[in-house]
Amino acid sequence: MSARLLLPLIAACVLAACGGGGSGGAYGGGTIPAPPAPAPSASPAPSSSPAAMPASQATILGTAGFTSPNGVTLYVFGADTPNVSNCNAGCSSIWPPFASSANAQAVGSFTIITRADGSKQWAYKTHPLYNFSGDAKAGDANGEGLNLNGGIWHVARP
Repeated sequence: MSARLLLPLIAACVLAACGGGGSGGAYGGGTIPAPPAPAPSASPAPSSSPAAMPASQATILGTAGFTSPNGVTLYVFGADTPNVSNCNAGCSSIWPPFASSANAQAVGSFTIITRADGSKQWAYKTHPLYNFSGDAKAGDANGEGLNLNGGIWHVARP
């Protein structure tokens, strides 16, 4: 193949690989493409109790963000500080903590924090994780951008 024909092909490949940049996500990362759908498995469905779910089973719901294994969207709270939940009492009835079982162990960027009441909660990169009582079904993300309980809520993203 001549260099004259090869040069446009190389340029097209380089442009396709570079792609366009995106705006940052909740943690300063770029645009993240939706992952491929998981292959069906013959394993039993995960427990619907968040306390029994290991963090390694959290998944990404397209570009919306993290979900628990049963498809419930997970959120982070802008008023939290690293490894500390500032959503307690009445706040936690609207934004239930993504609870961890007593014997759960941290996995990668998923860690476990101890809440003010002594219970355990999953966190992602030091950000405590929550569900939202206003999400009626798996895949809902009705809490995104809400300013409630002293801070802004966002879908948890990688």
